[in-house]
Amino acid sequence: MPEQYEHLKLPKIVREYPREKYGGGGYEALEERDKNKFYQTQIKTFQGLKQDQNVLKRRYRKYFDLSLIFKIEVNQNVNEDTFRNELNRMGIEVISPSPDKKGFWVVFAEDRALDEFAKKLKDYSEEKKQYKFFNAIETLVDIPPEEKTGKQLQQNPLGKGEFAYLDVEIWMMDKQKLGQFINGDYNFAGLRKFIEDNKGRITDELTTDNFCLLRIYGNKALFDKIAEFKEIALIDRPPKSSAC
Repeated sequence: MPEQYEHLKLPKIVREYPREKYGGGGYEALEERDKNKFYQTQIKTFQGLKQDQNVLKRRYRKYFDLSLIFKIEVNQNVNEDTFRNELNRMGIEVISPSPDKKGFWVVFAEDRALDEFAKKLKDYSEEKKQYKFFNAIETLVDIPPEEKTGKQLQQNPLGKGEFAYLDVEIWMMDKQKLGQFINGDYNFAGLRKFIEDNKGRITDELTTDNFCLLRIYGNKALFDKIAEFKEIALIDRPPKSSAC
């Protein structure tokens, strides 16, 4: 039996992420872009993301209908509402826009998104339709588990047999999807059950309109598995109080 530690409370002050509406007009044309090469590269990447996600879905099918969450690198200033709407039409939802307008936007893709994305991207590459918003997309990028390790955990990683309390931040999805991911439903057992089945437990949880944080007690093997899930944004050791 792992040693049981004293119950820990979550910090009173929690980060909030107020939504900002970005400026920017239309999409700048990229004269040097080979649209056919761009199409082939992005479709290959998107299909790879989907295939990897299907592997995770099969592996953890008892617990989740895992989401496809990845990053889109944006190469120019865009209007947030306009860009969101373009992606939403393909079944792709923006979870976290880049604060610098350009850069990496974190997105969630519905199952139907691949077909719609591929169709529009092919039309764009063949110039059957303009779909100028593709001019703003530089590339699609996976979010590997190692990117989810917080600074405190990087500096003081878990030992092989160590049990500890870690803070796990979850990407803020639709409230219903978030609830299903954590607590399950009649089809899936959910994250809470997965943690319990892997010798861990959720000791605290805090959800606001744009933030979800769980404090989880477990070992390295458990947290390594949790980091595979695309729904997970960050895993880190709890912040130390000023008294420490």
